[in-house]
Amino acid sequence: MNDIIADPLKAIQELYAKQTQGLRDEELAGTEFGVPEYFAARFDTREKIQQIPLVESRTVDKLPPYSLVRFRGMVQDTELGQDVALFATATITAPNGEEVRVCHRYADNQLSEKV
Repeated sequence: MNDIIADPLKAIQELYAKQTQGLRDEELAGTEFGVPEYFAARFDTREKIQQIPLVESRTVDKLPPYSLVRFRGMVQDTELGQDVALFATATITAPNGEEVRVCHRYADNQLSEKV
């Protein structure tokens, strides 16, 4: 559980690699590749959810980058619906010389340093 909280992007990348293996880029459009279900299954009780650190003004500087956090806030839908984001790239070369797909869907910046 602590590994998922400390590095949720690693879990997402592993799930992405497993779920999208053999699929073409156009087949990936709009898919969540099991991420909501994965995290819902691991944080399925109030006690487990409370293990996730809460972002507050006094804790924001103490939380590690890229860690899983809870926050209290309001979501505003501006009804624009024109968001454009990079879903994935296949330009990262693995140590063995093989190109791998990297998911960018759940991160603000590229994850190449985390792969």
